[in-house]
Amino acid sequence: MDKQEHKLNVLQSIISRMAINSSNCKMWSVTLLSAIMILFLSTDVNLKINKIIVLIPILPFMFLDAFYLGLERHFVEEYNKEFIRKEENGIHAIMKNKGFERIKSTGKALASFSVWGFYLILCLTLGVVMFVIECKQKVT
Repeated sequence: MDKQEHKLNVLQSIISRMAINSSNCKMWSVTLLSAIMILFLSTDVNLKINKIIVLIPILPFMFLDAFYLGLERHFVEEYNKEFIRKEENGIHAIMKNKGFERIKSTGKALASFSVWGFYLILCLTLGVVMFVIECKQKVT
């Protein structure tokens, strides 16, 4: 196996891990939101205090998901460059997404529908459940 093929294999594995990490963020946020909804439905809690507290666990998952998506996009771009490029710069040349570039790629990923769309739907679902709970508490 030559160096370029090895670099492509490393990039493919990095891209796969970033996609899996992004998927895990979504899975854990749904799991956490489900647990919170079950807790709210099974107990009489004061929703006025807890409305904002409920969003606190969702936000870190959203930013972490965007971070992983930004890294994934960076490595896909590097993979495409490496696939086309004929010269060999060494494996460490692909790991240069640092500092401001990492923040910029995370910001671009936050603007992606795969991030904001998912978490918007998650928050809307939470809002509907809280509305139903409030209506239920008013009736009783």
